[in-house]
This record gives sequence, structure tokens and C-alpha cells, in this order.
Amino acid sequence: MPLQRNTCWFLLFPILSALFYTLCNTFMRQIAGGDAEILVAVAMKESVAFYVAVPIVVWLLWTKRAALPPWKYVGIFFCTSLLVQLLGNVLLQKSFREIGMATGVAGSWVGSLLTAPVLGVMLLHEKITKRVVFSLFLVLVALFLLTSGVRLQDGAEVATTSSFSSPAAVRSILLCVVAGVTFACSNGIVRTMNNAGVSMFFPMLFLPGMGLFLLSLLDFWTHGTASYAALSRSDLFYAYAAGGCNAIAYVSLILGLRYLSLVRVSIINVSQLALAPVVGYFVFQEPMNGLILSGIGLAVAGIVISNTTNKV
Repeated sequence: MPLQRNTCWFLLFPILSALFYTLCNTFMRQIAGGDAEILVAVAMKESVAFYVAVPIVVWLLWTKRAALPPWKYVGIFFCTSLLVQLLGNVLLQKSFREIGMATGVAGSWVGSLLTAPVLGVMLLHEKITKRVVFSLFLVLVALFLLTSGVRLQDGAEVATTSSFSSPAAVRSILLCVVAGVTFACSNGIVRTMNNAGVSMFFPMLFLPGMGLFLLSLLDFWTHGTASYAALSRSDLFYAYAAGGCNAIAYVSLILGLRYLSLVRVSIINVSQLALAPVVGYFVFQEPMNGLILSGIGLAVAGIVISNTTNKV
């Protein structure tokens, strides 16, 4: 029996996306603790999804199972992809080095969750229920608690004895919010392309390809081949491991956006907020306190409430 469009099985896509994005962020956080150049690390991570998508897109075009998307979508997605790579991924990786994985992920979701409902209503004409509004409120409170409970990390360029309200920490959080806005805009365009019948593999080809070539060229312009020569074996392993997880997460995200609303996918994906502090605490010895634990609880509550109905 074919799956109906509102079946709960489609919720598995954004859940898998959240899990593999958390693994991807874990590997990228490991790289951030070293001396690898940020542009090169992000470019290598993005390269895996690009290499996977290339033969698939070629096969789809060769067999005429898919056509190239209309130019208006190509132009819009080009602009959002440019923002995602130059601002989103680069700023998030920078935040891993300065304020840690938990706060970096939380900050990016501030921007994403504030932007997703606006895009859902204006661009996709999606309805926002009272249940979703309440869930967004809980998640935003969770974000406030999570960001309030974390201090600057060891190894940051500024003094680590400062409180979280120090100018450097506030700057890092605001940049993470900007990164989250770019992620939400990209997701909105992907869902619009899905609704128009564009193959899911074109976004998977275009966005990572932009990161691979653009960021590599920018770093080459500045450092030549020195950045790649300085990479250690562990950097290479973590970068490509992050890339594999990123590819799986992005495919799951695109499938989720095909069958679920933009706001719902965003709220399920915010379960990364519950996972990132746990990984940060046990793997990278980032702070864990009452504020962070409260934030995790509210984030999980928001996810559950947004994905239950009176019929369940």
C-alpha cells in the first residue's frame, strides 16, 4: 500500500537528517580544534555530496528521467547557495572553534527558526497552526537557555574567562544567527523546487558543488597550495567522514522537504539542539549545566508537540 502524503513515516527523513547532521558537525568540530584552514575544511566536506550527485544527475539526464530545472530556479538557488557557502557553512565552522559545537548549532537555529515561518507563509503559502506557534515559542526559549549556559571555548582568540555576554561571544552568536538565516532560505528554495517537480539531485549537485569550487578557489587565491599541504591524515579523515554524513543528511532533508512543510521539517531538525550539547560535553568537554539541560528538555518538548495531533 503506497504511503499517504501525511503519513508519520515521512517524519523519518528529517529525523535522519538531524542525526547525520549532528555526526557531520561532530567531525567538523574535531577539525576546528586543529589548525586546518576553514575554507579548505568546508570545501572538502562539501565535495563528497557533489561527487555522489554528479553520476546520478548525468544518468538522469542521459536517460531523460529528469530535465534541467527552469533558469529562474537556477538563478535563485545560485544566490542562496552562494550565501550558504560564504556565510552559513564558513561562519558555523568558525563558531565551532570559538564557542563550541553546542552554542554554534544553537545560534544557527535561532536564525533558521525565525526565518522558516516567514518563508513558509510568504513563499510557499503554508499554514502555521497554533500548535506550531507554541512549539516555536518553546524552541526559541530553549535556544535562549542553551546559549546562556555556554562560555567561550579554550583556544579561542579572546579570553576564555569572559562571561557569555562578552562582546566576542555575542558577535559569534550573531554570526551564527546569520548562518541560520541562509540555511532556512536555502531550504525554502529547495522545497519550492520540489513542488515544481525538479529532481532532488540537482540541489544536491549544485549546493555542494558551489562549496567545493568556490571555497577552494578562494583559499587558493590567498594561500596557494599551502592549506592543502598542511592537512594531516586525521584532518582528511574527519573532513571526508563529515562529508559522507553531510551527503546522507542532505538527501534526507530534501526528501523531508518534498513531503512535509518547511516549518515542520525545521522543528524536527532542531533536535540537533538536544544532540549537540550532549556530544559537546562527552566528546569535547564543553560545558553542561542546568541552563543547557533545561534547553534540551524544551527543545524535545517542542519537537513532540509540533508533530502530534488530536487524532494521534
